[in-house]
Amino acid sequence: MNVTFTKPGRARRRLFLTDAAPAGQALIRRGQSGGVGLALVLFSLASTVTARDQDAASLESARRRVQEAEARRVALVERLAPAVVCIFDPLQRGGGSGVLIDVDGHGLTNFHVVAEMLETRRGLGGLSDGRLYALHVLGVDPGGDVAMFRLGEVEGESDGGATSRGEAYTRGRFPCVSLGDSDAVRVGDEVIAMGNPFVLSEDFTPTVTFGHVSGVHRYQYGEGDHLLYSDCIQTDAAINPGNSGGPLFNLSGAIIGINGRISINSRGRLNVGVGYAISANQIRRFLPGLREGRLVRHGSLQATVRDEPGRGVIFDRMLENAPAYNAGLRPGDRLLSIDGHRITSANHYASLLGTYPEHWPLAIEYERSGQTSRAVCRLEPLPIELPVSFPLMPTPEEDAGSVVGNSDRHEETVAGSLPNSFPTQASTLVDAALDRTVKLYGLGAGMEAGYGSGVLVSAEGDVVTVLSLLIDARRIKAVMRDGSAWQAEVRHRDAGRQLALLRISGAFTTGREIAATAAPVAEDSSSEAASVPRSFAHFEVTENPEAFAGAWVLAVGNPFHIAEGAEAPSVTQGVLMSRFPLDATRRSKEFAYRGEVWAIDAVTSSPGFPGGPVVDASGALVGVLGREVRLTRTNTNLNYAIPVEEIRAFLAEARSGGGDRAATEAAQRDAVAPVDPGVRLVKAGYRTTLPYVERVLKDSPAARAGVRPDDLILAVGTRETPDAEAYERAIKALAPGESVEFVLRRGREVITVRVELPPPS
Repeated sequence: MNVTFTKPGRARRRLFLTDAAPAGQALIRRGQSGGVGLALVLFSLASTVTARDQDAASLESARRRVQEAEARRVALVERLAPAVVCIFDPLQRGGGSGVLIDVDGHGLTNFHVVAEMLETRRGLGGLSDGRLYALHVLGVDPGGDVAMFRLGEVEGESDGGATSRGEAYTRGRFPCVSLGDSDAVRVGDEVIAMGNPFVLSEDFTPTVTFGHVSGVHRYQYGEGDHLLYSDCIQTDAAINPGNSGGPLFNLSGAIIGINGRISINSRGRLNVGVGYAISANQIRRFLPGLREGRLVRHGSLQATVRDEPGRGVIFDRMLENAPAYNAGLRPGDRLLSIDGHRITSANHYASLLGTYPEHWPLAIEYERSGQTSRAVCRLEPLPIELPVSFPLMPTPEEDAGSVVGNSDRHEETVAGSLPNSFPTQASTLVDAALDRTVKLYGLGAGMEAGYGSGVLVSAEGDVVTVLSLLIDARRIKAVMRDGSAWQAEVRHRDAGRQLALLRISGAFTTGREIAATAAPVAEDSSSEAASVPRSFAHFEVTENPEAFAGAWVLAVGNPFHIAEGAEAPSVTQGVLMSRFPLDATRRSKEFAYRGEVWAIDAVTSSPGFPGGPVVDASGALVGVLGREVRLTRTNTNLNYAIPVEEIRAFLAEARSGGGDRAATEAAQRDAVAPVDPGVRLVKAGYRTTLPYVERVLKDSPAARAGVRPDDLILAVGTRETPDAEAYERAIKALAPGESVEFVLRRGREVITVRVELPPPS
């Protein structure tokens, strides 16, 4: 897709960023067209400074607070950076990150960072003093992707041309940072990630990125019995290859997680605003075994559970000698809590259980025949295999004290901490936005995701989302923040605005799956399933918010289907950059939406985000995230929102009984061609849909040629087929008895098959 910021008959909007502004002050200049260009916004405590501040004294006071907050942030980074490690193999190859957690040089990283060092247990660690230190791999946790190491003597200097700074660190004098309480982390908290992405730092000074917590208690599947992130923190701080093993800090300077994974899209292994960190509280439970140099394993109750509507989470199977069985639990018991955490679903059970090591004494609360009982189960180890031998560590010479850091060092770190600079009303604002966002599940095919997001805009359950294959499912599932699942029906489509209006029609029954991507949702055992819609929390779209370039915004959605089941959608933050008319082409055709958009300084173009809300600092709806727009020349995406004014006009048209703009096109799609190769495309309702094969008629010419469901038809003969409409034209141009090549994309391969059409009858 190609994108420009111009439209016929309009002057190009010019963007200016003045470099003469005093520190912390945001200035806006206007281009010749009179449009707002770009605002530079800095955040301080609960303040967002913009050019709209008219009072000079107020502006000066705000500017001073910004400068003070910036100075504290810089000071905090300077205090934390010395504890961050650049990790290499003995030949200084590869690249990962780590962080020191005590003055004796013990540190944490990812298992996958040191996996190639297991046979020798040796590597190198570079610190910001410019020196390379001997690195000894201690214990490893392949299941949870965690490893511990210890730095030793100096092995060399950086080859980046920098001079080593100060005296070399020795045991008892290494810089370190303490583990924090990851259970206290909230969505919206500001965080700092440090590491060595792309091995950029030749002098071992870490790269620093700043972001926010987008989600908590996320579950990310592993590879077999390895690399399972069962209870991780999701962040929009930039994390890239090489950041693995590095720390995620809160603004108190404590480690709340170890960065290790990212979600990616078609651009490859690059940051798209979705990264994951293993929670500090999970790691803390494994520290004794890691320090002793052991292969540590995760624990199991050797019992499975299921979600049972009306009852909750029920034990359904367990081994006779399982820890759960030996502690007195039996199949049919209702699980209430684990280690004091109330269990809300079968997914929650698996997620929480994955954070405990083998032999851990786990407190279980359960209910049988209306009576509540308690038991303590000692977890059995889950089997784990390593690809190489893992020699046992000799008993460490040092004392076996706690690996939590030197108290004086910890106090020094806290003294340089920052108050959370996220607005004080953040918790309320995030909660309100999540309550008004729905996760949608429906039809998907090929590269078209079968999941997305929507915005509640009425108490009756009206939902605005973007046009996509999703809404052409026979049944659309809408999942609320509380995990309740509802069925939604399409009430109105607008191909010009690329929007659709849905209406919640009743409770979603689980008798039949609607798509392979649909998330299982547990019924809330505390309430009966409703047969009719209730009153829904929703955004008011009756007034224009005071949106302007540089304004802080919050965006909500479900990128990459991260939030499964009853999990809350993801949250990211940024600023409105500029407003301009979208002028884009898609495969030589104009992109359907030609109105104005807000460009957003936040990564929101990932699958699943479109259709989600963009909210300003007052909680008002600013717009709805639009469909993916990619600049093909640079392989970059435009992050944008359709403004609320367009949403209001769309709703007025839909509620006034205006006809479906796509209805005529939908009817035309079914026109009969002179010949029929036997291919049936995905019925998406729009002729601009990619021509994915939904099914192939038995014994048809296409079936005999080897065309399969989910194939993407790229060309028919010499005619390219960038969309369903082009495919229909190509088929109508064929004659009976003709032999024609179909060019197909199947998975990642492009293949050609020859279709022999039947002769005239």
